[in-house]
Amino acid sequence: MPVVAPKAGAILGGARAGRPIVTHGNPFRSLARPVLGPKVAVLGGAVDEASLEVGLKNRLVQLGREVARSGGVVVTGACPGIPHVVARAAYEAGGQTVGISPAASFSDHAERFKMPIDSLSVIQMTSVGDGMGFIEREAPLVQAADILVFAGGRSGTLGELAAGMHEAKVIALLEESGGVAGQARAKILPHIGSGRAVIVADADPTRLLDKARHALRTLERQRPASALLARAPRLGAASLRALPPMLRTVTFRKGGGVYAFLGSADGLSVEDHSSVDLLVDELARSDRRGNLIAPARGGLTADVARRARARGLATVGVSPAGSALGHVGLGLESAAFDTIQLTGKGPGAGEFAAGRQVIEPADIVFVAGGDHKTLGSFVFATYHPTVIAVLETAGMSGKLRTEITATYDKKPHAVVLYDVDPVALTRRAQAASATLRAEQRGQYLAAE
Repeated sequence: MPVVAPKAGAILGGARAGRPIVTHGNPFRSLARPVLGPKVAVLGGAVDEASLEVGLKNRLVQLGREVARSGGVVVTGACPGIPHVVARAAYEAGGQTVGISPAASFSDHAERFKMPIDSLSVIQMTSVGDGMGFIEREAPLVQAADILVFAGGRSGTLGELAAGMHEAKVIALLEESGGVAGQARAKILPHIGSGRAVIVADADPTRLLDKARHALRTLERQRPASALLARAPRLGAASLRALPPMLRTVTFRKGGGVYAFLGSADGLSVEDHSSVDLLVDELARSDRRGNLIAPARGGLTADVARRARARGLATVGVSPAGSALGHVGLGLESAAFDTIQLTGKGPGAGEFAAGRQVIEPADIVFVAGGDHKTLGSFVFATYHPTVIAVLETAGMSGKLRTEITATYDKKPHAVVLYDVDPVALTRRAQAASATLRAEQRGQYLAAE
């Protein structure tokens, strides 16, 4: 009998003892009961449970039971550690739980990634894979939930925090939990703001959820109904011809490196802007066949792309839109780029997910200034074997080393360099990139 592949969104596994329902579609449609309370994503470190302090573990259990009691759903990245402690507590209290996995199949999830299957009612397979796929998965995780509760956490949690700020969601910080969540208000939020999210905090899980639910009700009342009726802009033939080529896949100019730029002008001084200009000039001088890739944003990013383009670099802007109309409708930058790469990820957290397409081809990722969007793409880069060159200006990039990444101790996959001198930083980054590429070629040849 021939094997028939399931339709998109089909349920791939049936609910039975010890095994959750597995789907590639909307996981909430596979739950056994209607959802009566908010969907609460729990985001935190995938650490060994034995390493958790008893008081924190008790608070996590209290959090899970409270979500179950209210008829809500616990949503996690289907990972072990802090999120799984909460999911298990909710499940054992009779609640429903959803895991959003980077795997492509149940066996992939359980055997390759060695992620938990117990205490999850449904697992949604996103098929985004490991490495940067772990970070890309944060977009559907954020979009699935109403409230995002953060406890502890390391670099992945930092990416989830940045992803959450792309959406009009409630972010709830469990204080005195250590890591990213425990230090966010002191060491992270002052340098990146809150984006579109509303942020609440408390050390007590029940009070934290009460604050979050109140904030959610306020947020839902404030959401304009007209946002659901937004229409695509009307573009005439002349306007369409004026746009740069918009492609799903772009080809970079041969003979030069590929350099990503992440940044925004938040907090930058006139001197900082001059430093960024010097960085672009040095990059163009040292690699006249180079390519610059960046999010298709306005402001500092567009200024950098224009300067790079004027000095001979080929420029590519990465857009979360799926069409030229969608790109223009989102108010994204076009004129500064030779080509726009359309990812089709969509606005909000989709813009966060599109950061992977900025980082993946880059030999060096430059960071200057920045906001929560810059931080999100920076986290993507830390999960990729590349070189990250951080220009230490005022604003976020000046606090990455001393405060933001000091909230956790996880070593990045990337080589991360910091410098206040843009010329020295560029030269150091190019030397490190050449060394890294040589090492990667050696590993490849040895494998052959």
